[in-house]
Amino acid sequence: NKIEFEEGWHFIRVLPWTVDGDPIPLETDDGSESSKQSYESEPFYVLPSGSIEEEPPQRAIPIERSLEHARFRLQLTALGDERDPDEIALSGVSWAEGGRSKKASRQEILRAKFGREGAVQIPLSRMLKTIEQRILAEPKHPSGWRMQINLDAAEPPAEVGLNLPSSAAMASFVAAREEFFDLVGQGKAELTMQALSFRDTEKECLAYAEAYLDLVRNLIQQAETTSSAERQQHLQSLRNVLAVDSIHVILTDFRGRHREAVLVSPTHPLRALWLSSWVALGKDWIEKIKAGGKDHIPHVRLALLDGLLPSAYPVGVPVEDGRIFTPVDNLNAFWALHAPTTEENSRGLMAEICSALGLAEPSAAGADISGKMIADKIERYLSQHPYVRELSLNVFNPGAGSVIADALLSLQQKREHADLRYDIRLFSSDPDSPVLGESLESMVR
Repeated sequence: NKIEFEEGWHFIRVLPWTVDGDPIPLETDDGSESSKQSYESEPFYVLPSGSIEEEPPQRAIPIERSLEHARFRLQLTALGDERDPDEIALSGVSWAEGGRSKKASRQEILRAKFGREGAVQIPLSRMLKTIEQRILAEPKHPSGWRMQINLDAAEPPAEVGLNLPSSAAMASFVAAREEFFDLVGQGKAELTMQALSFRDTEKECLAYAEAYLDLVRNLIQQAETTSSAERQQHLQSLRNVLAVDSIHVILTDFRGRHREAVLVSPTHPLRALWLSSWVALGKDWIEKIKAGGKDHIPHVRLALLDGLLPSAYPVGVPVEDGRIFTPVDNLNAFWALHAPTTEENSRGLMAEICSALGLAEPSAAGADISGKMIADKIERYLSQHPYVRELSLNVFNPGAGSVIADALLSLQQKREHADLRYDIRLFSSDPDSPVLGESLESMVR
């Protein structure tokens, strides 16, 4: 953009000159004048103004968490290059290979195209995709799902019949739910929440969350103004409504022992509302950078793409027998895992669920414990004890050990710690679990 080319074909020739300003002669590849020399570029066409519809070839397709994550990253890159972020436009999203891959892989791929910016791929767990598509296909069945995981093999979810209230508030909620789900699924495309353009569905998402709030308030009011058996009926309906878009999971290990968990889908009204609010916040930040805050791009990128995640959305999920399952962590930016309050090894439970669903265990625990944070603390210790040649680490209930593996890789990337040796001991209430320390073993192999 700093050279005033005329419209037409051009090429670049690079020639060496001496320090005194004399040209250095170069040998030609052959005697012909028409052949391109090794010090000449391929010809390229210059169009001084306007735009070209042709999409440039893409050598590697980057991986993103969702369509909105990809759009934010491209917009922030455009701002850094002094381009208009509003020019980043979605040109299409679809399942790779039609979404019917016959490979043994446990993953499916969404592909989103952003015109001349290229395409991105969004990997999803095949089982989570199946669960979400079933939920989206049945908006009138908001709660009552159960699934089995036997020896690391997850079975498709089954419906459980639950009594739901027949009221105007319930009908309004189902109507808002159907409208929102139609926008998510896109008909025969059968897309999921990770492919949703939240900035184009903000109104419908807010209406969906408000209808859910009205329904919960209505049931609470009915329970407070009635007594005895009728109150119990309203409380049971409230419990079923609070379990919306949750899947009660029963895990059976190689010993025949059972453990429980609850998966919360991104179609849950509270999680959908959080994601919509996150996109609205990102849009506002990008507008502020566009108005004159380019220095904030690195911090905004880190916060939007990695720092901001829903925590305890929802804060608790009831199951059929009345127990309340509490949050463990996010499986990813869209799905959440809840567990009974009696669970002794929540990180191990997370590792088993991720293994069965074909997901990588998150390399962060909660909002403030990550591999990088642990690596920073270890590095601080090593700077105070420079004579240490072997570091002993005792890790309690590590799950697959992805957080520690991430910390070790972060340390190994620094030259001063490249020769450091480690003595790692894993302590777990279930030492025979096949997923215990799996990430560490994989790293060693």
